Amino acid sequence: MSVAQFFVRSRKFVLVITGVGIFGFSESAIARVARRIVFSAIRLAAKSRRCHLIFENASDQATIGLKSVAASRTTILMGAGVDPDEFPASDLPETPPFRLATVSRLVWSKGVDLAARAVSTLTQQGHEVTLDIYGLPDQANPRPIDPTSFSDLPGVRYHGFTGEIAEIWKFHHAGIFPSRGGEGLPRALLEASMCGRPSIVSNVPGCVDFIREGIDGYVVPADSEEELRKAILKLSASRDELLLLGKNARQRVLATSTTKAIQAEYEAIFRSVSASKANMQTAA
Repeated sequence: MSVAQFFVRSRKFVLVITGVGIFGFSESAIARVARRIVFSAIRLAAKSRRCHLIFENASDQATIGLKSVAASRTTILMGAGVDPDEFPASDLPETPPFRLATVSRLVWSKGVDLAARAVSTLTQQGHEVTLDIYGLPDQANPRPIDPTSFSDLPGVRYHGFTGEIAEIWKFHHAGIFPSRGGEGLPRALLEASMCGRPSIVSNVPGCVDFIREGIDGYVVPADSEEELRKAILKLSASRDELLLLGKNARQRVLATSTTKAIQAEYEAIFRSVSASKANMQTAA
């Protein structure tokens, strides 16, 4: 899209950036080269006053080097939108055990392996905590995760793909999304929150832009099993706190990220872009 704008006749265009992907934070040689090329192309496109930029978090604009783009040509939308009727809040299940779940593509950047090892260690230490993993490996990704690597870990169960996401959260107390980076704003995090579940996330763009420490869940340093374990124990210690954080998480989605709200924002942006395009054509 960044390059295509130079070959089309449209006077205005919208560039939607839904995360920077693995090459946005990986320090491998290939990632560094890809990052330089892609980010340069986006910056070049963004120089044009014909371009309106949409981000899913407040961090990617700076990461790509677009902080100088005028605010009038930049919008931050919190994800793609979640329907509150499709993801209703539900009562917490009984404890023990304290039941965590994660829903994602099984790729290294999502950090599912970190969550699995953290829970497995806690289980072996005698804590009554479990983790259910939902999702499939993405073989097109440079670093897919083999689900058989979870098969022998105490306290961890792999379930594969499911389309019944709201049902998952009826039987779990909290979400865990220890991403290593590259996120826009994970839809699975929004869905868990809409269902009234707090989440433990890592301190990376997208996740930390949504979860407020001690309000909607807990934020831990990226790539740290030890801090994940501490956060799990802290979150599991009080049912009252679970209820409060879960309620806050749902209210945050209702305030920022419903399907209706995000759709209205997109419609307003495209109406504005279309009106601007029409004005330019009239002036010409």
